[in-house]
Amino acid sequence: MIKFSLLSIPFVVALIQLTLGASIASAAEDDCISTGDKCFHLEIGAGVSRFNLPDNEFFYGGETIGGQESRPLTVIDTSVGGWNIAGSLGHHENGEILGSDMFGFDINGIYHEFTSSGSLSRVRDGGNVFGWIEEDGDFQQTNSTPERLDADVSRKFQYWIINFVGELDYNQKNGDEHVYTGSEPMFSLQVGPSFRRIREKTTQNGAIRNHATNALSTSVVNNEKLTTNYYGWTFAGEFVKNLDEEWAITGTGAFSVYRAKSKASTSYADDQGNSFSRSLSKNKNTTALNLDVKVSHKLDASNQIAVNIGIDSLRYAPKVNYSESKLDDGDLFGYAFGVRFIRTFNSPIN
Repeated sequence: MIKFSLLSIPFVVALIQLTLGASIASAAEDDCISTGDKCFHLEIGAGVSRFNLPDNEFFYGGETIGGQESRPLTVIDTSVGGWNIAGSLGHHENGEILGSDMFGFDINGIYHEFTSSGSLSRVRDGGNVFGWIEEDGDFQQTNSTPERLDADVSRKFQYWIINFVGELDYNQKNGDEHVYTGSEPMFSLQVGPSFRRIREKTTQNGAIRNHATNALSTSVVNNEKLTTNYYGWTFAGEFVKNLDEEWAITGTGAFSVYRAKSKASTSYADDQGNSFSRSLSKNKNTTALNLDVKVSHKLDASNQIAVNIGIDSLRYAPKVNYSESKLDDGDLFGYAFGVRFIRTFNSPIN
């Protein structure tokens, strides 16, 4: 089993070590693509992300909690900013397969992390009550007009993607020689297994108080852990155009299909002596779409620096439905911006 939790900081450290090793191994500063040799490329980078995350639905409000007119209360913002780290390692060599000029493989991945918190207060009015769903199907709510619900929610959201793809590169040679001149755009086709993981840890704190005196009526702490693993395949196309001798633009589009497996566990404890725990699970087929644009600048024959912006749309990202004790369908959409360092070096593979 792949331990995705090891792909964050250690993943970048390993890539940095590979970069340093590549610098020593590549004494010749020749671009291995232009010389026609076998070559590796290594890319590492970091940046910022903003995603629309699934809502949290522990606190409710309406005419009756859990009834037809009840609705979840949004305590934390679902559009959240965070950070990302990314990297890839690939090997390419000259060779004609299905009409291609070069072929090879690429391992690439990105890790996003988001933390968010929020709070709200709602005072019971003549027509609405506020509260939370208990794990046994019962509920707690504001029972009289002066009572107030105070809610606090904090969440850590982690999101991994890693792809292992075979690649065919086209239009990378000039005439009969495998020497790219940069006069024509290049493109490649990629296919291979893909893995994703979402892990959420959420803490919900609630209290019902007398709004006038602030006297506590009841309080609760609910902890939620939700993990979804995605196993599938990705199909991608990449387009590269040299703008001049130093600048290039790359566009990549990928469509992925997955079998998603979700598991959630919750633990509930209030000051009335009630405590509950529950486990939920769900399996679902889903798809994802990724679009990336990268502008790179050649520093020398072996090194480049680039800026990258990507869009990610995942059709299934579940959330806990406390009123019905099940996992509901949600989705995930966002974008990431990053700076990349790219090094090309001669391959040690003979």
